[in-house]
Amino acid sequence: MSMKEIYSEITLITSLFDAKSVKSFSIWCGMAKLDFTRRRLLWALKKRHREPIAKKLLDVGREHKMRIENLKKDGYQVTGYLRKSSGKGDASMRLRLLDLMVDRLIKDSSMDMVFASYSSSSKQPFTDHDRTDPLRAPKTLGSTQDLLRLLSTASKPIAIVAIDFAGLTTNINDLIQWLRDHETLKIVLIDNIEALNQSYTFTREQLLSDISVLRQFDPRPAPIKRLLK
Repeated sequence: MSMKEIYSEITLITSLFDAKSVKSFSIWCGMAKLDFTRRRLLWALKKRHREPIAKKLLDVGREHKMRIENLKKDGYQVTGYLRKSSGKGDASMRLRLLDLMVDRLIKDSSMDMVFASYSSSSKQPFTDHDRTDPLRAPKTLGSTQDLLRLLSTASKPIAIVAIDFAGLTTNINDLIQWLRDHETLKIVLIDNIEALNQSYTFTREQLLSDISVLRQFDPRPAPIKRLLK
């Protein structure tokens, strides 16, 4: 609401400001350090549209889960990965938030194994994650360093599932190098269902050859180095 609208509403319920103008009323409010309650328009969906939209919301989650189950049937080792950004929060709070994210991956993405970075930047190279903070998040098989060891020794093709693009990385050049260094990493899945009702599946080949796919990890990246043919 504008100050003029607020003034008009106030004059309907009190005569205290009858002798004041909108400007003087505004000055008085500032001197009194009043906090105004903000309001927002609420858009209500018409009843006839609710069922198809609710169905679509549910279908995206089901399809994401089914895609992962099919990968398992095809012999892929499907692994969840989480990353908590660096910050000043205490360890107990950080671990609690990681625990909630692990639960989400287990529930929404049918993860049997999850690795998590206790504290790292989305721009930081994978090889630098968790070198100084080796704490293990609850219900995980270890840190990024443990995931890297798995990628180096696995005999099965691996698919990695992350929550949001930044939950994996925003460092495109490092993502390319990561794929080059680990031939077993074949598929990357991004769960963006909670925020955007979307799920993404990228093959190794797409990530190494399609710049439009890579740019989804960072809309404003540094110049991308030459990709693999």
